[in-house]
Amino acid sequence: MISLASLTLKENELEGTIPTEFTRLSKLETITLSGNLLTGPIPSQLGGIKSLKNIALRQNQLSSTLPSELGQLSNLKSFDVNANQLTGSIPTFFSKEIQTLSLSANKFSGTVPTEIGLLRFMWICKFKFLLRLEMKFMKG
Repeated sequence: MISLASLTLKENELEGTIPTEFTRLSKLETITLSGNLLTGPIPSQLGGIKSLKNIALRQNQLSSTLPSELGQLSNLKSFDVNANQLTGSIPTFFSKEIQTLSLSANKFSGTVPTEIGLLRFMWICKFKFLLRLEMKFMKG
């Protein structure tokens, strides 16, 4: 199982926290746990899976802040945490290779980092329903 490249367990009513044992999957490129009942923080250990390109954790009940260790994912192309209970500020650590970033329907606060507006390959950037954010990078 260590050579597993894609793990998809969406819409299974899974409960509890995201297991840190996923970090043993050193060749994992895609993890999809969307549409479950997962709670707690996103494990910082996910930042240790250097091969990760796609993270889909949308529509759960994940809470806390985004772990800074995710900034170690230099190959990350898609990051979707839409519709959770995530808090804190939006980090600036996203990979320069990221193409899809979905942070909607959470409880982030602060400003949208200028760095997000400077990403070269951004296709989709969803900020709908972000509360208390100032779009400073949009000002001329």
